[in-house]
Parts: sequence; structure tokens; C-alpha cells
Amino acid sequence: MDMYTFSNEANTVKGIPVNDSESSLGICETRWTGSGEFNSDSFKVLYSGEVYAPTTASSEEEIDEFYNTLEKAKTQCKSTDVTVIMGDLNAKVGNEAEGETVGKFGLGTQNERGEKWVQWCKTNEYVLTNTWYEQHPRRLWTWLNPGSDFKNQIDYIAIKKRYRSAIKNSKAYPGADCGSDHNPFICELKIKNGNKIN
Repeated sequence: MDMYTFSNEANTVKGIPVNDSESSLGICETRWTGSGEFNSDSFKVLYSGEVYAPTTASSEEEIDEFYNTLEKAKTQCKSTDVTVIMGDLNAKVGNEAEGETVGKFGLGTQNERGEKWVQWCKTNEYVLTNTWYEQHPRRLWTWLNPGSDFKNQIDYIAIKKRYRSAIKNSKAYPGADCGSDHNPFICELKIKNGNKIN
């Protein structure tokens, strides 16, 4: 990706309104290589490279490998860090509440991949932020099937349950042109100074 495209996509995402002057933006599936963070204007921008959860066509071995990798990554974070897992999970968790993990404001019906993702989140005490806030339907879908009008919610922001009260809102921003068939989505968090976001 050239610097011009990188700059345009960063500026598009920075145009998403947030209520806090010290906000973090997380970016995934942008075709940017590697991972890291940088400051741009008043934003701290976090980004990660191309990592995808297995699709419904993937084998059980691929799915197990993905969750094993996720487990290994999770162990690298300190217990005091605000750990956020976000991106394309290729899972539909649906719109039925499940304990403290899934809210009733998801989109559609849970599929097998969604069931596995929800189980992992329950076991590891994560909440799926973009299922907890009632939004207009256009603020729920995160992916548009290229070449059709089929819209789905397969991208999530998950945060440890202990920080549930820090979540102020979570929603998608359809129409932002950031070089992906996925909508950017945002989770507004109000955390105490000194807590590190991973």
C-alpha cells in the first residue's frame, strides 16, 4: 500500500466522530502490513495486519489452530491491561442475549462459528461490545458481500468483562470508504489513566 492510500484511509477513519478528545482507533483488514500504533492529530491509531478467523468453509483443524493462536496471544497481555480483541471473526452471534457475553442487539441468527466465538468469549470472560447497544440497523452490519446487497455482522470488538462498565457505545459506520468490504466500527471506552490498551 502506498503512502497516499494509507493517508486517505487514515483520514477517513479519523473522520468518524467520537466524544472523547483522547480516543484510540483500532484498524484491521486495511491491507496495511504488520501491526503497531502511531499518533495522528488527537488520535492514537492502533492497527493490525491481515489475520482472519476461519470461514464456514474452513476445516475444524483450521478453527482449532485459530483459537490456539488467540489463546497464545492472550497470554502475552498483563492482567492489568485493557485487552481488546477486534476484527473479522467470520462469526454470526445473532440477536439473542447470552449471559454477560452477548447482548440482545446483534444482527441475524447465530451460526456454528458464532457459537464457537461466543463460547470462547464466555470461557475467557469477554463481552461483545457491538451487541449491547440498540442502534439503527445500518449501524449493526459490518460486512457487505461484494457484488450483492447481502449485509452481515461478522466483525466484533470484545473486551474483558471486568471493563464492561467502561463501554459507552459500540457501532458500525457504513459508507466510510477505507478500502475494505467491511465497515469501520467503533467502541467508545472511558478507562482510568494508567490502564494500557492491548
